[in-house]
Amino acid sequence: MNLSATLISLLVFVSAAAVASLLLFVVWGRDRRVATRLAQLSGGKVPERNVGRIAVKLHLRAQPRKVVKSGDNSPGQDSDEQSSTLYKRLIYAGVYSPWALVGITVARTVLTCAPLVLAVLIACMGNFRMTLALFWGGVAGGFGFIAPSLWLDYRKARRHATFNRSLPDALDLLVTCVEGGMSLEAGLQRMTDELQIAHPVLAGEMGAVQKQIEFGTSPDAAIRNFAERTDLDSLHVLSTLLQQARRFGTPIAETLRTHAETMRSDRELLAEELAQKAAVKILFPTLLLIFPAIFVILAGPAAIQLSEAFGKK
Repeated sequence: MNLSATLISLLVFVSAAAVASLLLFVVWGRDRRVATRLAQLSGGKVPERNVGRIAVKLHLRAQPRKVVKSGDNSPGQDSDEQSSTLYKRLIYAGVYSPWALVGITVARTVLTCAPLVLAVLIACMGNFRMTLALFWGGVAGGFGFIAPSLWLDYRKARRHATFNRSLPDALDLLVTCVEGGMSLEAGLQRMTDELQIAHPVLAGEMGAVQKQIEFGTSPDAAIRNFAERTDLDSLHVLSTLLQQARRFGTPIAETLRTHAETMRSDRELLAEELAQKAAVKILFPTLLLIFPAIFVILAGPAAIQLSEAFGKK
C-alpha cells in the first residue's frame, strides 16, 4: 500500500513538472522571439518575408546563430542546438506549424515516460514481476523515444520521392514557357498555376517561391531557399545552375532542359536499383511464408499415406 501511494505521488509530481516545463518553454520561447525581433529592428536589419505556411521556416532562418567560443560549456547551449536541429528536421519533413516543435517534444516525452509508468503500475497490481515490467517498459520507452525521429525521416523521404517524381515535369513546363517568350518569373508563375492538380505538393512550395520573388528575391535565391527547406540535392543543383546562367549569360531554357534530363536519368537509375533490390528482398518472405505452404501441400498427402501404411504394420 505504501509503495502504491509512493508511485502515485511520484506520477502526480512528474505530470505537474511536465506541464510546468511545457508552459515555461512556451512563454520563454515567445519572449525570446520578441527579443530577437526587437534586436533586429533596432539594428536596422529587416528579416526575409514570406506568407503562408512557409513563414515559420523563414523565421527559423532569421534567428541569429549563437556563437560558441572554445571552452564555453554553457548549460543551455546543447538544448538550443538540439532544438534548432529538430526544428530543421521538421521543416525538411514539411511540418510548418509554429507549434510543431512543442508538439513533437511533448509527444517524445509522453511516448518515453508513459510505457515505463504504465509498466510499474501494472507490476504494482501484481500482474507481472517488477523486474520484467521495468525491462519491457524500458524497451517500449526507448522505442517511443526514437519513434518521432523515425516518423520525421519517413516524411522527409516521402517528400523527396514526391519532388523527384514531379520536378522533371515541372522543368519541362518551365522550359516551354521560357522558350515561348515568357520571362523566368512569369514562367514560374504559370508553372505554379498548372501544377495545382497534377502535383499539389510541389505547387504549394512553388507558390511560396513565387511569393518570395514578388517580394523582391531573385529566382535563383528563391529556389535556393526552397532547396534549403527540403534539403534536396537536385534543387541545390538547380539553384546553382540558375545562378550561373544569370551570371554568365547561358540560355536558361537549355540549362533547365539539361537538368530535367539529368533528373530523369537519375530516376531511371533509381528504379533499376530498386528493381534489383526487390529480387533479394522477396527471397526472405518466399522462404519463410511461401515455401512452407507449398511443402505442406505437396508433401502432406504423401506423409499421410506413409503414416497410414506404417501404422497398419
